[in-house]
Amino acid sequence: MAPVQDDLKRISAAHSKKDIATLFGLAGFASLFDIDLPPDLLNPDQYSVVISQSRLGLPDRDYYLKDDPKLAEIREKYTVYIEQMLQLGGIPEPHAKARDIMAFETQVAQRQWPIEEAP
Repeated sequence: MAPVQDDLKRISAAHSKKDIATLFGLAGFASLFDIDLPPDLLNPDQYSVVISQSRLGLPDRDYYLKDDPKLAEIREKYTVYIEQMLQLGGIPEPHAKARDIMAFETQVAQRQWPIEEAP
């Protein structure tokens, strides 16, 4: 964990929405939005700014939201995986934190566009 200790300290010190928004703007910190600068499709001599929703840990929002036994099993296995990663990282209370992370990702998924509507 030594290589990421500084980042973990910055995350732990983020207590307000402004603190979190600041982290999202820094290189190396994931955000709920992706910003890309691809060539403009209508004018290849220019670039476009494209803002889109970022991905979560599971492939798309249906994995979090659909009432399907197979997807429920995948959600449970994903939560166990998160817990294992937290445990390997020496994070205290990995079980509770894994459940919190899964709950947060589910709330984000509820607000994301369905894959067929995403720009």
